[in-house]
Amino acid sequence: MGLENITALAIEIAVAKLFNFRTNNILSCVRGGIVFDYELDILILTPHGFGYEIEIKTTKSDLIADK
Repeated sequence: MGLENITALAIEIAVAKLFNFRTNNILSCVRGGIVFDYELDILILTPHGFGYEIEIKTTKSDLIADK
């Protein structure tokens, strides 16, 4: 698979494997809530109480639109 053919779903799966979905809570497409008022592509919550936000960009226009 060339880099131009990588999808957001493929990136989400790779991130879930990287952060070990068996030991961490991994949530996809989280929208709004009490703590934040924006969309998260991936939210990873560790058993030790840490949270990681992962933002996925698949095109240059995605990146520019978030500035």
